[in-house]
Amino acid sequence: AAAVVAPNMSESIINPAHDHRASVTTKCRPNGTQYRPITPLEAIYYHERLDLITHPLIKGSLLKFY
Repeated sequence: AAAVVAPNMSESIINPAHDHRASVTTKCRPNGTQYRPITPLEAIYYHERLDLITHPLIKGSLLKFY
């Protein structure tokens, strides 16, 4: 299986045909529902969204407490 993985890991993110998530064992939440691992691309996207949401709150709390 390791030989199948290409050196260019971004290809698996861009091309759904080479989706590597199928080989990943399915994880379960405590309530029994399944969830899939997110791609690095999604992680970057959600991190950017989260930063836009939390940054004003952090800045506000810093000004408030300090």
